[in-house]
Amino acid sequence: MSTASSPIGASREVHPPKRAPESTSNVHTLSPQIYRFGFTGAGSDFAVIMLKNALLSILTLGIYHFYGKVHSRRFLWQSMHFAGARFVYTGNAAELIKARLMLVAMMMGVFAVAGALGAAGLGPFVGIVVFAGLSLMGPWLTISMIRFRLSRTTWRGLKLGMLNVTSNYIKVWFKGWALTILTLGYYGSWWSNDTWATIVNAVRLGSLQMRYTGRGEDLKWTFIKGYILSFLTLGLYAPWFIADVMRYRAKHTWLGNQTDGFARSHISISGGEIFSQFFMQYLLLIFTLGLAMPWVITSSLRWFAGRLTFHGAINFAAVLQQQTEKRAGAFGDGIGDALDVGFG
Repeated sequence: MSTASSPIGASREVHPPKRAPESTSNVHTLSPQIYRFGFTGAGSDFAVIMLKNALLSILTLGIYHFYGKVHSRRFLWQSMHFAGARFVYTGNAAELIKARLMLVAMMMGVFAVAGALGAAGLGPFVGIVVFAGLSLMGPWLTISMIRFRLSRTTWRGLKLGMLNVTSNYIKVWFKGWALTILTLGYYGSWWSNDTWATIVNAVRLGSLQMRYTGRGEDLKWTFIKGYILSFLTLGLYAPWFIADVMRYRAKHTWLGNQTDGFARSHISISGGEIFSQFFMQYLLLIFTLGLAMPWVITSSLRWFAGRLTFHGAINFAAVLQQQTEKRAGAFGDGIGDALDVGFG
């Protein structure tokens, strides 16, 4: 089975429902509701945290960086709420320090092996191995960071999590990448759709599951139009292209299960809003030489959260705690932190 009818081959990585899911019990007495996201964190409060983190990191020769990272995430997570309840970050600095030490040890090993191979006259082979490793890092790093952060997040005492779909995601990513190149971009909508579906369909909130029902076929002309107009406008059309894709994905994303009910996501967003929001923030960062970053981050999260909702009926009081799989390790997130990927 596949998440989309594909022009070339078929993907077996994800199996979303073919139609909108229907609940069977436990929620027949609940009226449909709108479950809203919101963000209440103030830029000034986050600025104090970031300033403290920077100063103490300097004074401790970088050791406090990991504790500061945890403090920043706790602030951002607790400032975000959904359906009246806040998210909680449960990670700690020790696992981030361990991940960084593992990264340092790995890099030392890589350099040692590269040096030995170079001394043995196998320099070209070293380049091939390094290129292959860097190519794998992108999709692996994406899925690893998402899994780690979800596994360290709770909401109303329920653990978020993600099934280990790392190998499937890498397969889907490279298949889509190769076919998109071979088809001169035509396969791009299937590539984007299948990688997104692989991630969303693996997410869990207690016993609730995320389900994505979108198809690459539906987005085909959206992508073709986006490619052409973005090229002709030197990228200015990109926000409208992004908004079209975001609205489609939200329309086809569900949260729930057959027992406790379902809700479908919805996002009210336009290309003009994306353009004005991020253009103004870009100017703000330039004119303040980056000092406005805490306000830009909190403003972006508040702006986005205020446009995202779920519509339906879910009996959250009946949702059970459920362990998805073995808890995700921090190594991938540690690499992302070392590369300064993301703001959380």
